Amino acid sequence: MVTIEKWYTSCGSAGPPHQSGPSCAAEHKAEKLHGRIRAEAKKLKLPRPTAILYWNSMFDFSMYAAHQYMLDLEAAGVHAFLRDISGSVISLCNDGNAYCNITTYDWTQPAVREFWIDTVVNATTNPVEDERIDGIFADHSANEGTRIGVGPNGQGVNQLCNGKGAGRSCYNFTADFAARFNSWHWWVTNYTQDLLSKTTGGPVIQGPLGSMNNATWAPGHITDSMYCDFDSIRRAQSSQMGREGAIFEARGLCGNIKEHCLAAYLAAVEVGTYIHCTYNGDDLLKETVFDEMDNELGPPTGPAVEVGKKGSNVWVRHFKGTSDGRTTVVTYDNNKHTGTVVWPAGRV
Repeated sequence: MVTIEKWYTSCGSAGPPHQSGPSCAAEHKAEKLHGRIRAEAKKLKLPRPTAILYWNSMFDFSMYAAHQYMLDLEAAGVHAFLRDISGSVISLCNDGNAYCNITTYDWTQPAVREFWIDTVVNATTNPVEDERIDGIFADHSANEGTRIGVGPNGQGVNQLCNGKGAGRSCYNFTADFAARFNSWHWWVTNYTQDLLSKTTGGPVIQGPLGSMNNATWAPGHITDSMYCDFDSIRRAQSSQMGREGAIFEARGLCGNIKEHCLAAYLAAVEVGTYIHCTYNGDDLLKETVFDEMDNELGPPTGPAVEVGKKGSNVWVRHFKGTSDGRTTVVTYDNNKHTGTVVWPAGRV
């Protein structure tokens, strides 16, 4: 699975703090780059990479061709851009102030919802097969507290803020509008997830029931590789009990994943949790493809079981490793932070 964010196109990397205009068409450049990656994968006889398009669910970045459609809606009299309680179009900086003067989608407008979903559909039906998108990274989706109202970034009641330091701005809304905006924001990402599941099978990352790992996973215990952290993954999963369909992103740096990290992850993982590694460089395929990916893991026979004396904190878990019933055995020592993954005979 490969996600290409806006920064990795000429539209995104050359412009800060000023955005490029819609003629730069960042989304189309990303699609072409996916095509090049897939062509290289074919040469290397690797599996076809799943293509994920960065498609922000709040910020209407002007470097996207889609921004022109928002401008056209406004010109036609549709209030496509989010307006505050005074009726003024809001303008925000993104999280790190790399870009400012960014408009926001008004999710209460049916035309905006239709346009946002259609952009996803069009990307999945690209006439160039290798450039077709399978899923989206819906950054700033409702799941991460990006909403109108009290949130983790210091927002007040019925308020939306973003940016840092001098770039931070806050805007106020009525309670009725905030409720409608948040509800439609949630609906759009949920609808898009359902739509993709029935067409491409691709995901909506940061969708309505998703969570990236952050300080809420393991307060005071953030590591470079959260997929190495048995306790953090289990804590995150248990904290979301009752939220059916929740997706957790065990994040970390790319490179050769160590066996003990893989053991920690496999011992803890439940349905809906996946590894996400970040890599910036030209050797994307070499740095994010591992021999273990070819192994047939199969479903677990059950959760990890603590072995030895009570409180040993040594965990063992079995997976139905092959179609003929042979199992993969995962052992993880949560005290020493060591572990092994024993694949069926003849496997890596």
